[in-house]
Amino acid sequence: MRRKKYTDSELREIYRGWKASGESQQSYSEARGISLNLFKTEIYQLRKQEKIAKKRGSFHDVIVSQAPVKREVTPYCKITFSGEHNISFSDRESLSGLKSLIRSLIQEP
Repeated sequence: MRRKKYTDSELREIYRGWKASGESQQSYSEARGISLNLFKTEIYQLRKQEKIAKKRGSFHDVIVSQAPVKREVTPYCKITFSGEHNISFSDRESLSGLKSLIRSLIQEP
């Protein structure tokens, strides 16, 4: 059996139909009586000849500003455990929060 030869126009229509269907190449081609190998080969050739536009990403101009310099903030209070682990508080309010937490833990039975 001789395989049917499709024109570029017919192949583009088949390709667009397949893309719009959301089906796999195999199920789309089988449902329409098209050989899967023929479908893949012909679509590859069209893509190669760029007769079917591939979706390609596009470039956009981006302006990159200089990152802000990270300043070392002097903590309001710093507690060091065993010389390795630190807890630091940036302001008096944070330290008061820790104080309240400790009080509530001590008062629990």
